[in-house]
Amino acid sequence: MRTMEELIILPYPKKITYSQYVLSINESYHILIQADGKEELMPVAVRLKQVIYDGLNLSLPIYIGKENKTDKAIAFQSCSSIPDEGYRIYRKDNELIIEYGNKAGAFYAVSTLKQIFKNHSVISFDRIEDEPDFKIRGIMLDISRNKIPTMKTLCKLIDIFADLKINHLQLYIEGFSFAYPSFPEVWKDGTPVTGEEIIELDKYCKDRMIELVPNQNSFGHMTSWLEREEFNHLAESKEGYVNAIGLYEPPGTLNPLDPRTIAFIENLYDDILPYFTSKLFNVGLDEPYDLGTGKSQKACEQYGKGRVYLDFLLKINELVQKKGKKMMFWGDIIINYPELIKEIPKDTVILEWGYEEEHPFKEHCKQYKEAGIPFYVCPGTSSWKSILGRTTNMKNNLKNAAINGKELGAEGFLITDWGDYGHWQYLPISYPAFVYGAALSWNVKNNIDVYLDLYLDTYIFHDKSRLTAKTLQNLGNYYLFESCKAFNSTATANTLLVDINNMKPLEGQTIDVFLNIRDYVNEVKKDLELIQSDFEDAALVKRELQNACQLILHGTQLAKLKFMIASKDTPQREFILEMINDIDKIMKLHKELWLERNRPGGLDESLTGFEKLKNQYINLISGRRMCHE
Repeated sequence: MRTMEELIILPYPKKITYSQYVLSINESYHILIQADGKEELMPVAVRLKQVIYDGLNLSLPIYIGKENKTDKAIAFQSCSSIPDEGYRIYRKDNELIIEYGNKAGAFYAVSTLKQIFKNHSVISFDRIEDEPDFKIRGIMLDISRNKIPTMKTLCKLIDIFADLKINHLQLYIEGFSFAYPSFPEVWKDGTPVTGEEIIELDKYCKDRMIELVPNQNSFGHMTSWLEREEFNHLAESKEGYVNAIGLYEPPGTLNPLDPRTIAFIENLYDDILPYFTSKLFNVGLDEPYDLGTGKSQKACEQYGKGRVYLDFLLKINELVQKKGKKMMFWGDIIINYPELIKEIPKDTVILEWGYEEEHPFKEHCKQYKEAGIPFYVCPGTSSWKSILGRTTNMKNNLKNAAINGKELGAEGFLITDWGDYGHWQYLPISYPAFVYGAALSWNVKNNIDVYLDLYLDTYIFHDKSRLTAKTLQNLGNYYLFESCKAFNSTATANTLLVDINNMKPLEGQTIDVFLNIRDYVNEVKKDLELIQSDFEDAALVKRELQNACQLILHGTQLAKLKFMIASKDTPQREFILEMINDIDKIMKLHKELWLERNRPGGLDESLTGFEKLKNQYINLISGRRMCHE
């Protein structure tokens, strides 16, 4: 009897039965598709042909509706009893039969065979039966916090997602990461994604059974627009506002009561939506932090902030329907007003997001289910505001969402990957979450304990030494040394993101915490030097992880410096100079690494946090008398 370890398949299928006999695919085989539906299946057959060539070094012919009894076939057969996206692969004498419910099912069958043929020269199973737990299995990439990937990077990611049976992709847009035809002045100095590129990506996704879904924030997170003079009149608070902890924030939320707001949003929609073929549309509507602090204050006091929010949501939904789309929106605001959930239109989709391992997916989703409103569960990669990730939190967050989402009937599972505060984390930090989340969204039960390291090293990193995945995930657990849990972040990363005199990230921590993190990261990163891979990205991944490690180590030194300042202990000049030298090296490599995968627009903005740190160090030297040993 074979075991899961011997077939490296991810997502692991619902059911596999093994045989004591093996089937060898050789040059006497051909690929057979039915004449009925040949146009639809031909691209899948061509993909299988390439898979067999790459894995077995065989070039098999493709026949249409023709059985050659002297040859052997790998035959595609449509089967009405198999649900959409489902498939069966089984042996029948010397033939290998692929039954599918629709084209996507045939495509996913080939994705499974791709993994098998890469590592096995023979077919050792009798039968695979498979279908997804979640109808929608998606990933959302933030391309609006400075970092806009190149087309090459996006296409590589789409190929990875297709192999993982992902069928839904969103590119999060706020600010000026899209080239709006109506507003060329806002993006003329940047390198945004263009409409032509969206058309190209849309087709690239379609060919891989992925739906590219527009994602345009439409209420909060509008700071880039509202800080500009020509749009400031649309702000809820034109001069900005004071947040919950007493700090000034620039205007970030549109005025929901001004009819000009709807006209502006419609203009954005008219600019971006024509380039997408999807009927779904994520309009955001999350985190309108300054709602009720300015122009809508009286309305919020009279009717309640929840009612003002809902009224604006209904206006946006009317606009979305006018454009022929189905509205999706984040559920973080409406969940705070359970009495209003029943008024949400039933033809919308609520996106229930939460990025901590203990997020109440079960409690929140129950309310949507009882109201009869479709919903997705939306966990995250835990990469942002952590730099090296939060591995344990990430896995538990994804499991929590998958288990409760399946139990309560979520239509979709959307893995979110954000880039708050300059997008300092590098792309490989998110790979474990992409892979593990995709596996869970396909089949929760069989993939909770799936062999994640083995898949990552085999198919993503191509690492013969089997060290990259383990090292990456171990580095992502540095945060477990912190005494107090930082929400949606780590204390070490937060220390780097705030003013040098801001001790808030260090509350509840001790200097020993950061010394332990320093020692842990230094020990784990030694394995990076032992990695053996001839993959084209291997050297890049290693450099990315090394610089991420150095940034976290810099954070531990900064924490030490902050503790010294807080205790009135004058830091040595040499210590500060070392910090300056270190941040210079980190910045230099960050620039180089950024341009390997991303467009130059946004890089300068990403570097401002580093520059701010450096300037504070310089000011510290010039403003204090340093002691010397």
